[in-house]
Amino acid sequence: MKNNKWLFVFLLVLLNFGISFFNITRGHNWGGDFSQYIMQAQSIVLGSINEFMLRNEFTINQSSYLFAPNSYPWGFPLLLTPIIYLFGIKVLALKLVGVFFYSAFLIVLFIFASLRLKEKDALLVTAFFAFNPSMQIAINNILADIPFLFFSTLSIFLVDKYSSIERENNNKFGILIGIIIFLSFTLRANGLLLFGALGLIHLNIFRRKKEENKNTLKWLKLSSIPYISFAILYIINIYFLPNGQTSYYLFLSDITFSAIVDNIPDYFSLTSEIFTDLPGKEYIYWLFLFFFVLGVIKRGWQDIHIHFYIITTYILFIIWPFWEQFRWLYPILPFFILFGIDGMVYFVQYFKPRNQKYFTMIYRGFLMFLIISSFSQVSITAKNNMANNRFESGPFDPNSYQIFSYIRDETPENSVIVFFRPRVMRMLTNRDSYLSLGCDNLMSGDYVVLYEPSWGNYQIHIDQIEQCNSNSLMLQEIKRNPDYRVFSITLLSP
Repeated sequence: MKNNKWLFVFLLVLLNFGISFFNITRGHNWGGDFSQYIMQAQSIVLGSINEFMLRNEFTINQSSYLFAPNSYPWGFPLLLTPIIYLFGIKVLALKLVGVFFYSAFLIVLFIFASLRLKEKDALLVTAFFAFNPSMQIAINNILADIPFLFFSTLSIFLVDKYSSIERENNNKFGILIGIIIFLSFTLRANGLLLFGALGLIHLNIFRRKKEENKNTLKWLKLSSIPYISFAILYIINIYFLPNGQTSYYLFLSDITFSAIVDNIPDYFSLTSEIFTDLPGKEYIYWLFLFFFVLGVIKRGWQDIHIHFYIITTYILFIIWPFWEQFRWLYPILPFFILFGIDGMVYFVQYFKPRNQKYFTMIYRGFLMFLIISSFSQVSITAKNNMANNRFESGPFDPNSYQIFSYIRDETPENSVIVFFRPRVMRMLTNRDSYLSLGCDNLMSGDYVVLYEPSWGNYQIHIDQIEQCNSNSLMLQEIKRNPDYRVFSITLLSP
């Protein structure tokens, strides 16, 4: 097994890469975040970062409610820039970034798991993620989540190694940790939570050195290296790129106690989405949760840094004022599954030695069942996707293309378009855009574009559009297709 383990890992990564490639579509869903990442990458390529910031601030501030920061961290846009430079907005090419980083994540996951579990179990963990249907959906989005999953998992792995190889000359390792945590932070602001894990390791080492009466001053200087390397990179980063994500702080005013109370059970159950499309999803989740708790108990204080990262990640999103999707929990999923399998191993040890091999076969058989079910599901999805010519309904489908082309070709360049996904509109038409939920916020626009499949969601309902005509405002339909209706906005003289 030892001689063949990397062959198995290579085959798993290769299979994952192939399935992921055949599962990605040529289109995209209507989540607007992807368009902002792409526009940030475009601004880097074109040298128009300041223009992007000004136009995006208009989109955010003019809309009926605050729905995004002025800019996202610049790490993911930087990853997209080579593709934008070479190919422009080619959705399939841009999605390959996620495919590549997910394959890299699988390698890191196997290495990390193999340090804690037997190699067969480590391979099972890796296979579970290689063919997981929920993660295949994640790969099909142009978002920072998958690269962040890779760098955050790598950060925890390096912090974990740091606790076990602590020595006086570990300054190069400290620099590496600082760099990887910085890269995590440039992808998602919650990458800062990784410093909490590192800080707990340092506190534990510092306590041990004091008990042993060793030179703590020299060690404190060395232990500051990860933080110093991070700080240097952060200063360089804000010198060259604007720090628009500070507008995240504006969201804090929307935090309410009732929302926090509601979020606790919601996020608790949201973890079960890792078992989506698997038979008996809810039962599998509760079973895994039981073994996860056992695994946490087994590892105890030696994994306090990982426990801290899991808990603080949950707390952050529980108090965050907006309900988000399952994707916010991606960084802690490897540890949920890893501790779950660790708990299964721990559970087996309670049986008599002669029976342990049978219970080991049972839990491994259960994991194999999940893996085979997942592989079957994602293989069918990939086959259907290719048979459908990678089509996905959304901003890149034919009806959308027709309307966006009309806006580009038939409206003045300085037009302002009211649309339920304003960043997508700006990306595909180069027209300023904002979101409006009511007639009172149309005065700054020149056109309203309504998307029929989303009537009433993030836009004025079609049945209410006539009510927007008043003594000061007139809306006139000028274009329609099966999915869209376009209205011109005319301001009437008093």
